[in-house]
Amino acid sequence: MENNIFIRLWNVLAKNQLVWNGFKETLKITLIGCFIAFFLGLILGVLLYLFKIQKNYKRYWILNSLMNFFISTPFLILIVLLLKLILIPYFRMGYGFGTALFFLVLAIAPLFARHCEQVFLTTNPELYQTSFSLGATKFQFVTKFLLTETRSDIILKLASLFITSLAYSSVLQIVGHQGIAAVAIDNGYNGHYDFEPFFTRFDLIIVSVLLTFILTQTVYFLGNRIAFALDKR
Repeated sequence: MENNIFIRLWNVLAKNQLVWNGFKETLKITLIGCFIAFFLGLILGVLLYLFKIQKNYKRYWILNSLMNFFISTPFLILIVLLLKLILIPYFRMGYGFGTALFFLVLAIAPLFARHCEQVFLTTNPELYQTSFSLGATKFQFVTKFLLTETRSDIILKLASLFITSLAYSSVLQIVGHQGIAAVAIDNGYNGHYDFEPFFTRFDLIIVSVLLTFILTQTVYFLGNRIAFALDKR
């Protein structure tokens, strides 16, 4: 067995494709999931904000309660519940990338909507009335006033959404998603295959953590730079 740990960690990447394949799968589902959840969550966040400032409490309560259900229910329990009650009986969806993506979006879209609502509520309360006094429609208020005013904060929330989706994706092994977390658990922690003399199973876990850490730091760095560039306040 190689004694130099740095050589062993390099061998994890150079001598085996397990970690790379898992990393690519994690990156794919996270990017697609965040793309969908961004637009869905943004729309829901705008609706929550408009319902609240317009004092439409009935609609706000319905939408708010629905999102609280998905946010508060433990993710693993939510997966099992919806699989048994809806997806398997009616849609024949119980395994694979599509099922994993559905659950990821279902988990992170309400979270992003809540973050967007909180960001919108930090704006000047007079912004809504001011925009309409200038002749703006609701759509123009959202696009020209609300989103323009909060765009830097939305970018920061989007970076946090990406990191959150990485954490949620580690649970999706239950529906067949073979991401980097599944590789680390199946081939590192629970693995029985011997990778010697190139590296150990524990080395595989370390590399998985390092790759995830580097990805996280990169996303936070880019998010902060873009948010700073967009912040005109």
